[in-house]
Amino acid sequence: MSLTPEQFKEFFRHHAAGVSLVTVFDENRQPFGFTASSLASLSADPAHATVNLAANTSTSKIIKIGSKVAVHTLAKNHVELAKELAGPIENRFISEGWNLELAAPENKNASAILRAEVVEIHPVAGSLILVLKASESETFTFPEHPLVYFNREFI
Repeated sequence: MSLTPEQFKEFFRHHAAGVSLVTVFDENRQPFGFTASSLASLSADPAHATVNLAANTSTSKIIKIGSKVAVHTLAKNHVELAKELAGPIENRFISEGWNLELAAPENKNASAILRAEVVEIHPVAGSLILVLKASESETFTFPEHPLVYFNREFI
């Protein structure tokens, strides 16, 4: 018996995942980013994480090994920020709180930010697995209720 794509999608609709933002600049310092539910810790020593994105996105076209990224964790009250980077490219980086003067775009409204460098990119089945080497983190407020993605919606 073979698993169909619809069965696979239905399985993951039952799985809640934390929501994060991943941001980066292109070579002209144009900000890019995406909303992810695939952030995972890979190793604490040395500090590495992974995140996935579709290979056909605007961000996937500019991200490369050596890219500096900022990974933002979000609380439930940050749903509009998550939707901003999940929406049309022309509506990204317009809300309050973005600092575009750093190595990667950062929004201090996040609950925490991990600064990292892309050290590996693995193309798999129409997606990219990014391996990130973390250099520093900054925490702001510990979320009482983290933002999660469940059954195709932010909750």
